[in-house]
Amino acid sequence: MRNTILFLPWLLAAAAGCSKIISPQESPGDVSLSPVKVNRRVFQTTTALKDEVSLIGRQMEAAEDEHQLIRSKRANDWPLFANFNEAEAEDDPILKVDCNLDAPSGKAGDYPASLSYYERAGYDTLVPNKAFAALLNKRGEFQVGDTIYKISPTGTYVFHKSEYDNFLENYGDFEKSVGLRPVEDNTRLEVCKGIFNYPTFAQNSWKPQEETSYPMTPGYPVESDEGGPYHIAGYDWGQSKVYSMTAGTWLGKLLEGLFGCNTRHHAYFNDKSRLRAGLYDYDYIVYRECGATATFQRKMSIYWLQFPADELFLGWKNIILKTSYKTPIPNELKNNTRLLAKDVNGELPFVGSTGTAAYILGIEIPAAQIKKLVGYTANQLYNFLKGKLGSTVNLSAQACYNLFTDKEVYTIIPGWFKLKRNHDRFVKIFDKSWAFSMPNINLLNLPSWESYAMRTLKSLFGSKPSSSLVHAEVGAAGYADGVCRGMRFEKK
Repeated sequence: MRNTILFLPWLLAAAAGCSKIISPQESPGDVSLSPVKVNRRVFQTTTALKDEVSLIGRQMEAAEDEHQLIRSKRANDWPLFANFNEAEAEDDPILKVDCNLDAPSGKAGDYPASLSYYERAGYDTLVPNKAFAALLNKRGEFQVGDTIYKISPTGTYVFHKSEYDNFLENYGDFEKSVGLRPVEDNTRLEVCKGIFNYPTFAQNSWKPQEETSYPMTPGYPVESDEGGPYHIAGYDWGQSKVYSMTAGTWLGKLLEGLFGCNTRHHAYFNDKSRLRAGLYDYDYIVYRECGATATFQRKMSIYWLQFPADELFLGWKNIILKTSYKTPIPNELKNNTRLLAKDVNGELPFVGSTGTAAYILGIEIPAAQIKKLVGYTANQLYNFLKGKLGSTVNLSAQACYNLFTDKEVYTIIPGWFKLKRNHDRFVKIFDKSWAFSMPNINLLNLPSWESYAMRTLKSLFGSKPSSSLVHAEVGAAGYADGVCRGMRFEKK
């Protein structure tokens, strides 16, 4: 249960000036109070929203050229990717704040023609997944039913559509006030009557570590291709910085990062080129995802823009996701450890690639023990499960395991990587729990107990629940201008 808090002198001052404007009836998606016409996508249910993210994600993955696909859609369908227009932003009460146009550095002029609202307003950091960003308007908004959601540098605002004019008039004050709050886990802030701000990015403060318990040594199945050996294949990960997820304050993050969420770090090749990378777990209230990013950038005038690196790498291992049931699992399915099903060479849930997925029911094991078992090698978890299930059960040390406990399911994703030449950006989404899929098995051919279990678990996941990131290790590296640079991230 999320608590509602209305506190802090500066927030009370803002709330005191929060004017209630009774707006006329408006059709879904319409906005007022601004000379700039901005529509927003309206979804009837959160499931419909997640389905659309999944659909667009598949379109982007299937496209030969993702950039060309976005260019063809941005005029009408995906407006957040439209080219930034300073005159338009200046006249818009939301865009003016999000693009920081009142700051001395906000109106630098001479913006690169290719600069989009997605980049200029910082959504490439706030919403790394372009498939989700495609659902947002230029103001970073979408709507589910009669509720509007607005993603900002300080979190996600949630309010009924009747409060929209009120929100527009006071948005700048809300951002200034909320941006100074300390991090409060699982807390929402009522900035004005009926308008709430959730700390979407509060869990994503990082600090450098001198050393890590689990060194990132990916190992590359592919060290060369038709272009010859990869320089990154020989990169010494021991020289890279390691960042660990920690708690922090919004004040500290405002001082450290542009938008108050210090979730990206940089490794510089020289003063004109750099690698930007990060590991994130963002909760947008009706949609949650976790993943990793790696982007190569070059400095053009005063702006850092995406450019292809000679080589770009993003690797991950020991990824553990936790998904909670809305209702506890039935007693008939408890304390009966067994392999429910195994999907060989099918699509792995949450991963989007093929391999072996094992669904194991009735294991009571705390997250701390799962982390320890995953630890250094997959064989530790493999041997533990073999001991529980018996030697006659055939498992793979490299499988994707879904461990169903009394109230939660833990998904352990096998490590892998992305490595390309002349590529500018990688995003790997770990949390695809709305696409959770049991193997397509004919229930009539199963024993009655397993058939019952399959139907029950499919029902539990029918609402497409979101997952949180429990454990992860990520490495990002690039090769450009004759040198390799990289960094590592861990969540424990």
